[in-house]
Amino acid sequence: LGHARLAIVDVPGGQQPLASDDGQIQAAVNGEFYDWERLRRDLESRGHHFRTRCDSELLIHLYEERGIDCLHELRGEFAFVLWDARKQRLFAARDRFGVKPLVYARGKRAQLYLASEAKALFAMGLPAVWNAQAFAEVASHQYLSPSQSLFGGVSMLPPGHYLLAEGSQWRTASYWSLDYPRRDEGATMSPAQEAAEIRALLSESVRLRLQGDHPVACYLSGGIDSSAVAALAVRHSQRPISCFGIAFDDVAYDEHEDAAAFATALGVDFHAVRVSADAIVQTLPEAVRFAEGLCINGQLSAKFLLSKATQA
Repeated sequence: LGHARLAIVDVPGGQQPLASDDGQIQAAVNGEFYDWERLRRDLESRGHHFRTRCDSELLIHLYEERGIDCLHELRGEFAFVLWDARKQRLFAARDRFGVKPLVYARGKRAQLYLASEAKALFAMGLPAVWNAQAFAEVASHQYLSPSQSLFGGVSMLPPGHYLLAEGSQWRTASYWSLDYPRRDEGATMSPAQEAAEIRALLSESVRLRLQGDHPVACYLSGGIDSSAVAALAVRHSQRPISCFGIAFDDVAYDEHEDAAAFATALGVDFHAVRVSADAIVQTLPEAVRFAEGLCINGQLSAKFLLSKATQA
């Protein structure tokens, strides 16, 4: 298992792959597990010993207790691969909404390859060819079906799914899906109760995402969603919050003044990342290479430039 780590919690101690005490279980995790401190306390109360402060280590101990059912305990944005040497089992999974990618392919001799991006599969010898049907689909409808990629022979593990491989046999299966109540079932809460429930859940979600060893920043466009997240982050954070947003040259698309005004009302710094039309065009090849997808408007390049500015 190879891993380039997104280091958020326990930066010096959470190098991956992570291992169980006896070394029989190895795992590499991309992303974050939320509410990890509560889960860790529960596991320690049942005798589990943690080697690191890294949230990713939860996976090892939850798997030891519950096997593949550990997925029902995990909240967050993640994709992982776990090797169980005792059972000769490879276990991989992707978060419920597919925030983190996970692709897989079969080699010429029936090997199973998994990675967070197709470029890694090509580096391992898989030929880089187009999936013509998928290309036509995304060019027509902007989005691919959950199991498709733009590349021939490369499949995407759908959101809320896991992959299990034992010996020469392997399968994928769903472990979660959205539950939509039927309209004729009737409302169980009043509009005021629904609003309070949404407010509480959103507040908890933002609070859990503030945990980390690095300073926290918010993307702020001035719209309702990003403004709500930024306001809740300021409320819950014990550290200063910075906000970043895009300033377009074209006034028809530019909203950074609204974002800056809201940041001022919150009492936080706002950093406007200026993105010109030339920069959008010049950055496009690099943005597409990282995204491994088609660009339907200038947002792909702009968000790539915003990410680079925030990282700096």
